[in-house]
Amino acid sequence: MRNSRWFIHSTGPLCALLLLLLSPTGALAQKGEMSFTTKSSEALKLFHEGRDKLENVEGPAAAPLFDRAIQADPDFAMVYLFRAQSGGGFQVFRQNLAKAVDLSAKASPGEREWILFAQAQADNNAAQAKAHLDKLLTLFPNDKRVNLLAGNYYRGQSNEQMAIQAFTKATQLDKNYAAAYNQLGYSRSAQGDYKKAETAFQDYIRLRPNSPNPYDSYAELLLKLGRYDESIAQYRKALEKDPAFGGSLAGIGNNYIFKRDYEKARQSYQEQFDRAPNLNQKIGAMNLMIASYVHEGKTADAVQTAERLAKFAEEQKQIQPAAGAHSTAAFILLEAGKFEEAAKHLAEADRLRDDPSLPERVRENNRIGKMSNHAYLLMAQGKFDEARVQLEELSKFISTRNNPLEQRRHNELMGMLELKQGNHAKALEHFAKADPEDPYVWYYTAQAYEGKGDKQNAKMLYRRIADWNQNDTGYAVVRPRAVANLEEDAKASKPR
Repeated sequence: MRNSRWFIHSTGPLCALLLLLLSPTGALAQKGEMSFTTKSSEALKLFHEGRDKLENVEGPAAAPLFDRAIQADPDFAMVYLFRAQSGGGFQVFRQNLAKAVDLSAKASPGEREWILFAQAQADNNAAQAKAHLDKLLTLFPNDKRVNLLAGNYYRGQSNEQMAIQAFTKATQLDKNYAAAYNQLGYSRSAQGDYKKAETAFQDYIRLRPNSPNPYDSYAELLLKLGRYDESIAQYRKALEKDPAFGGSLAGIGNNYIFKRDYEKARQSYQEQFDRAPNLNQKIGAMNLMIASYVHEGKTADAVQTAERLAKFAEEQKQIQPAAGAHSTAAFILLEAGKFEEAAKHLAEADRLRDDPSLPERVRENNRIGKMSNHAYLLMAQGKFDEARVQLEELSKFISTRNNPLEQRRHNELMGMLELKQGNHAKALEHFAKADPEDPYVWYYTAQAYEGKGDKQNAKMLYRRIADWNQNDTGYAVVRPRAVANLEEDAKASKPR
């Protein structure tokens, strides 16, 4: 979820160890699946159970299994990685990731590449992440989970075609591998192939009929298609399977957003917050509350909620989410033309992002968010020359990092600068190289088309935005504007 736009989610230890490393000479070796380095069969069993839950989005249920596996074998590198990814906030993530990295030298080559890939992803080092992923795929081209990992990586890069290839291969390696059908459904949906997406999600339900996430995923597709009541029914099925499955409460709330019943939406988000078993879900629920007020046009309420989130996160020692909440408040205020208030929130975000307790690489990554934030503030204030200098400095900083996502964000900002200066053709050039899956980018691309007099392309983008139905703060800003443009156009085209 992208809530903050610029702103920049046995008989003996040795015998047991050798047994667990070398035993896959049968079925597992034939499938080419990775084995894991642990001296404890109990730890391995708990790891497998937790992994099954985690890859089916049951992080709160997975976390205690990984904790028990760590107790059974404190030297089991991969279990720390999976514990990092199963929730608990920024500190829990970083501490467990660091432990996995420390132990990776004692793990197998495949485990080491997987852990170092995850570290590079967390550090926003795209080049290293891709290098480790490529090595992992070379080592285990026929491991379904490695292919799932690759698919998720490509999805994060907005390369849905490569993602589909990886997810499809995972299903071919194991036709009963449920998690791959889930991700395949999302990639098909992102490509607009809703029929195949629905088939994939229905396969997911068939393979895991007693789990909540298959119903939740299918409900998300129905939401996207505007089939709101059907979507709510599927989300309720997910909650029948697991009343603590907070994501479904978020989904129900999102349906009410697009039904324009904002109070009901917030009731659902509040219920998600109250039930949430970990900080990640509580923070997610509050971000959706912020977006609900933006959808409704209540800027002051949105900012007040962001301030409450910042205070809550800081009290919980969640520095990055606290900084993100201030950045979100600044973004909302800038879009509303309230520059002085926005600047105050940016100063708070900067203070938190420079916190010395954060790892050095995180603080370095935070520089990009800070520079982006201030460039946009300068643009909003009409200080275009100063904004251009800031963006040139940002370009130099990211040029050595070889990160496509950072380059897309820079192009987005350059497009905004050119648009604000009336350079519509140059704005379109930059927007074409920004995030292709972001409705916020689509909206300002439509504005650039309108500036050029191309109302047809602008209208197509406004319609695409209006029908996107995926909730976050950036979308909450532009969807009402796109809908208003369509309604105005419809009125103008009616015969008098």
